[in-house]
Amino acid sequence: MSNYMQQELAFFCRAFLSGVILTVSYDILRIFRNVKVHNVVLTGIEDFLYWCMAGIFLFSMIYGENDGVIRVYTLCSAGLGALVYYKGISSLMVKGSTWVLKKLGKLLALPVKPIRKWRKRLKFQLDRVRIFLYEQKSIQTIRERIYGKNGKQKCKKGKEKESHKSKTAK
Repeated sequence: MSNYMQQELAFFCRAFLSGVILTVSYDILRIFRNVKVHNVVLTGIEDFLYWCMAGIFLFSMIYGENDGVIRVYTLCSAGLGALVYYKGISSLMVKGSTWVLKKLGKLLALPVKPIRKWRKRLKFQLDRVRIFLYEQKSIQTIRERIYGKNGKQKCKKGKEKESHKSKTAK
């Protein structure tokens, strides 16, 4: 086999491997989506970013290996690599990895449940303290309005009355 044909075959194999790599990276994205459910907008953004990165990856591979000349067999090779991986072990990888990550997530969530329970109790107690302090501040404000800051009760006309203790002391 000539040197040129060996280079083209190696390029074909690298393009095939690029298709497999792109499909594996999309499977990682699928696993992430299965473990943590996303809304439609976020899924669209993730897909858009994936395809931008896939395009950049393929272009850099073609540019580096073939001086930027896009040949049909290069794209067919990348597509064939993606198809072989997808029809082969892709579904097993996605299902198995999703199952393992969900079980791992549940296992790691076990110590978190008591922490959440105590956090909720502490938050309730903290809210009770805040309400108590707010009520005390309100009572203090009312007392200041009635008695003023010096402790003597104010009359409606602005004159101060002596408190009950000061009358009995005289």
